[in-house]
Amino acid sequence: MPTRFAILSVALLLWPISSLSAQQADSGLVVADSGTIIRFTSADGTRTSGQVLAPFRIGESLRFCAYPASTCGAGTINPPRHIDFAEIRTMELRSGSRAGHGALVGMLVGSGVGLIGYMLSSMTDSPGHHPALFIPIGALEGAGNGALIGAFSDGWKPINLKGT
Repeated sequence: MPTRFAILSVALLLWPISSLSAQQADSGLVVADSGTIIRFTSADGTRTSGQVLAPFRIGESLRFCAYPASTCGAGTINPPRHIDFAEIRTMELRSGSRAGHGALVGMLVGSGVGLIGYMLSSMTDSPGHHPALFIPIGALEGAGNGALIGAFSDGWKPINLKGT
């Protein structure tokens, strides 16, 4: 029974997490729609994150507000900005969180900690312990902690600005 629970838990943790995908960056198509969170590097090497204010197409200037910020608009501490397309060297779109990656890393670390606990507990003669559960419980706890940590980290998808 614990083996079925462990297999089911691992299968659920590895289930693909859907994320918003950006449109393909072909010339004339919208690369980033308004409201999209982006990160770009300008010609002078400055990396900036922002929220797109108007649909961005290859060859056009980008209108954005700095991200993260509480408000955006004229007369606020975060006024709208723009940058010419020629000044943008690289661009990435936010593509969800890294919760899935964090869960996978946490599961591996938790399994290792559970394995160490299993090996240490097998050296004692203490009744009432179920050492075989250390590994799946460590994996589940590690996956949960990893997913929680990863949920606070943005995932980024690079965009081809050449239009090919």
